[in-house]
Amino acid sequence: MPNEIHHTIQLLPMRAAHDQITDVITAATRSVHALIYMSTYPKSENIGPADKIQHALVNAANRGLDVRAIFSNHERASSLDRDNRALAARLAAAGAHVRFTAPNTLQHAKLIIVDEFIVFQMSSNLTSAAFTKNIELNTVAIGPTFAHQCADRFRTIWRDHCGQNLQATPA
Repeated sequence: MPNEIHHTIQLLPMRAAHDQITDVITAATRSVHALIYMSTYPKSENIGPADKIQHALVNAANRGLDVRAIFSNHERASSLDRDNRALAARLAAAGAHVRFTAPNTLQHAKLIIVDEFIVFQMSSNLTSAAFTKNIELNTVAIGPTFAHQCADRFRTIWRDHCGQNLQATPA
């Protein structure tokens, strides 16, 4: 353990966490890496809190940032799998690198690493209920030490527990 740890950890407000997450992703300059267990695909024109985060991820990829997402591989044909694959396809079409965990490997973490300096570690999934109804515990850690540790773990999961990149399908 280093003698000095240079980081700050904050508990995010229950009903406003999505605003800070969206703002930080929007301000990213180099990279956004995400571990996603469950997402819901927007089903209407009404943009909810989780949809804002999803849009920020897609926009970061469109801006040319190194956006990588690892999704848990749920059983095909389940609603979890369908919504995750819809978001994964949107991210891949925007230029993000997207992978699903290998079959029989459950990836349950919810993590977003921005510029290897800011880490959101969450109990929230990327669903509307997570940011409007559920009791969730979401934190942000700011500083390089924890962010580098999380980035190293992300790279290990990417390398050792996932299939190949999801390829964008032509429109």
